Order: sequence, then structure tokens, then C-alpha cells
Amino acid sequence: VPEGMDTVDAIGKFHLSAHKLECYPQFSLNIIEGAGQMDGEIIETLWASLNKIQSSTAH
Repeated sequence: VPEGMDTVDAIGKFHLSAHKLECYPQFSLNIIEGAGQMDGEIIETLWASLNKIQSSTAH
């Protein structure tokens, strides 16, 4: 992380419902300042595209 930049822990909106109720106020993207309307699931949405090239990266 570059100097002067902070990270904030969060749980993606899809996964948050599987966590304890106590997790919601601390990790919900709906409450974290600056998170906007993101869902926090970008990695999962990339998998479909990456699956198409998996054979080219296999050993």
C-alpha cells in the first residue's frame, strides 16, 4: 500500500448475509464511508472470463 494510503476491510454484499449480524456494522459496504454503491464482488465477476483462458495457463 503506498505511503499515505489506508485500506479498509469490508465484506462483499453477496457474502455479508452469510456472516454474523455483528459483522454488518463493521464490514458492510453500505455503511463504510467512500465505498459508494459497489458490491465488492469484482474478483468473482472476473472468473467467468478467466476460465476461458485457463487451459493456456495450465502446466
